[in-house]
Parts: sequence; structure tokens; C-alpha cells
Amino acid sequence: GLDTSDHTSVFGWADDVIFANNEIINSTAYGTVGRVGGVTGYEIHGTNHRIFGNHVKNYYRGMWVSSNYTAECNNSIIAGNIFEVSFYGVDFFGNSSSLTDMKRTIIEGNVIVLDNTLITAIPGAIFKSAINIACEYGVSDVIIRNNWCVKTSASVDSAFITITSGSVASETHTRITVDGNSAIGTTFGAFIRTSATNGLGEITLRGNTWYNLSDGTSYTSPAGVIVLKTTTGNAITGLHMMNNLCIDDRGSPQCDYGIWLIDPTITMLYCKGNTSRGMVTAEYFEDTPTITTRKGDY
Repeated sequence: GLDTSDHTSVFGWADDVIFANNEIINSTAYGTVGRVGGVTGYEIHGTNHRIFGNHVKNYYRGMWVSSNYTAECNNSIIAGNIFEVSFYGVDFFGNSSSLTDMKRTIIEGNVIVLDNTLITAIPGAIFKSAINIACEYGVSDVIIRNNWCVKTSASVDSAFITITSGSVASETHTRITVDGNSAIGTTFGAFIRTSATNGLGEITLRGNTWYNLSDGTSYTSPAGVIVLKTTTGNAITGLHMMNNLCIDDRGSPQCDYGIWLIDPTITMLYCKGNTSRGMVTAEYFEDTPTITTRKGDY
């Protein structure tokens, strides 16, 4: 794939697929010499895909998760893989109304290693994420649990999990559970944002641990969880944050906040049992949010 600008090793346009114990390795990292090399290791385009025990190295992303034009993308299991990649471990894709919503995905026990390269040949490729749910059309019923993310070096903005609403009204990402994951060296543990045309549904962050979060290029106030909106952003229906831990044990800490709410609109906010250690600014900080109902500890 070194002589291509859009190379996917396995294009899974099918249902009922098992893909296990494979090595997908590019000899040099994507984008090292111009815009060349392996972009995606495996693409789901169908239902009942089981992706186990694979190793993807030196690609732009480990996996894309999407439906196709005739079959939905339901019942995907992505477990026990190692993704040593430039920008995304698992990336959800849906930019057309002809692609149906993606439902019932389990992402469990994977190791995602993100490098610190910035690929100038790709406009907008400035934010890395182990798990990326930022597509235009809806993603629902996702469980992300017991995964490990390591960000090598710092400077390029990154997060363990990115959940941002798309620009298509009523296509809402919802029922997403992020449970028992760990990340070290990213800018954020969870980066959550709504848009001017769409909000988010039910989001649960439970029992995650974020270590030594570090300054990025554009974002220089790291946080375990950051929740924000674009101008006139829509509401998050339910944001549930329980028993998450944010730790910075360096001699010169960089992590500013355990939880940081920047002007979001939230219909129901539940916080309980979250804690942090070594924060530069605050364990928990609200910057003029609009919250209809609160429950838990503050």
C-alpha cells in the first residue's frame, strides 16, 4: 500500500465475518513520505463482524466501522486487538443517508498506541482518538470497556474517546457506555461535544482511569472529561459520570481538571464517586453550563 493514497487492507463488505489473529503491518508509518501508505487495516461494512486478536501497525487508523448500502452494521465485536496507529484505533463512519445507523457494537480489551505525528497532507487531521464517534449519522448501543490507550509523547491533541454530534439533525449518537478503560499521555480522557444542529443522547462514563494527561497544540488545559458545545449547541439528554479517576503524579503536572464542563446544555447530569489527584486547577469545574436536573455528588 505504500504507493497509494487510500489503502484499506481488508474491506469487509459482507455479513457474518470472523477476522482473527492476523498481522496487518505497513513497513513505514502512514504519511511518512507524502500522503502514502496504509490508511485502514480493516473496514466493517455489514452485520455480525467479529474482529479478534489482530495487530495493525503503522496505519492511519486501525478500523473503520460502517454499514453499507444494503445491510446494516449491527452486532460488531472488536476485542483483544493491538492497534499501533497514527490517528484512530476504532473510527465510526457514516456520512450519507443511504448508510443506515450503526447499532450494538462491543469494543473490549484492545490496546491502542497513538503516535505523535501530524500529517499536514490531510486537512483537518489534527486530533487523535483511540475511539472516535464523530460521524454525521447516528451511532447507538455501543459498549467500550477495558481498553488501554497509550499516547507516545505529547503536543498533538488527542483523547481516549471522542464523541461529537454530527451536522445532520435528528441523527443522534446515544446509549454509549465507556466503562473501565485507561489512558496515559493523551490530552483528554473523554472529549464530548454537541453541534449547532444536533445534540447527544445517553452517555455513560464509568470506572475509567486517566493518567498524566498532557498539553496538546490547540488544547493546553488537559482534563479527564471535557464537555463542551459549539455556538448554540444542542442538549445532551443524559450524561452519567460515575467512579472515574484522573491522576497526574508527575513532578510538574499538566492536567488541569478531572471534569470540566464548558457551557454545555445537559438535560440530566449525574455525577457520583469521581475523584482526581494532582490537578493543576480543579477536580471539578463548571463554566456556565445549562443543566435542567442534577443528581449525585458535587
